[in-house]
Amino acid sequence: MSGPTCLEWVDRTLERTARLKMHTRRIVLNQFDWLPCHASARLYFSDRAGIMESQWQPLDSPARYGTVSRFLHWSMALILAWQFASALAHWLLEDTAIEQFLWGTHKVVGTLLILLIVIRAGWSLFNRGHRPPALNIMAQLGHLALYALMLVIPLLALIRQYGSGRAFEPWGIPLMPGFDGPAIDWMTAPGNLLHGWLGWLLLVLIIGHVAMVFIHRSRPNDQNVLARMFGNRNG
Repeated sequence: MSGPTCLEWVDRTLERTARLKMHTRRIVLNQFDWLPCHASARLYFSDRAGIMESQWQPLDSPARYGTVSRFLHWSMALILAWQFASALAHWLLEDTAIEQFLWGTHKVVGTLLILLIVIRAGWSLFNRGHRPPALNIMAQLGHLALYALMLVIPLLALIRQYGSGRAFEPWGIPLMPGFDGPAIDWMTAPGNLLHGWLGWLLLVLIIGHVAMVFIHRSRPNDQNVLARMFGNRNG
């Protein structure tokens, strides 16, 4: 059997066993040691299987986060970046076209953030015991603080929105019909007092989170936690 034909056979084997675990695929390949190209086939198999595993692994594992967790993580990172950009535009670029565009999306995108954080929390509980462990207790507490703030901050805004009596229809969905009469002070006051300050606190924690990721990455004896969120087993 020639080299290219042998490697094509490996590709077909990978496709047929794509849903099997890595060790099962190795057993399948080892059954064909009689192939003239078995050495090169093994090397090619390892590279291709590693790429395929990096591309698709729905559930988390102790070595890395799965595809769903990575999608939720990076989606929320983009949404938070958008939210902070809109808040900065509202603060620094008031009455400009940029501010009108970005700030006009702030409430709708915040609602999407609540939806994603609830899904992510549920997915984390579903994968509990199977995902990469926290490096230490401080890292665990930091993640809990991030989760709490990402949920509380937009919730305060939604409660304030309802208490103001103004209608709110994200994506055309009549989430809050609005009402006539004075605003409900006990619903609007917490949001007026805390929403902005907690938002900036969240930004500080995110900056610290990112900084610690690169600090761990730069230390020779530390785990490369960034690799786990990119789907790699080794950094």
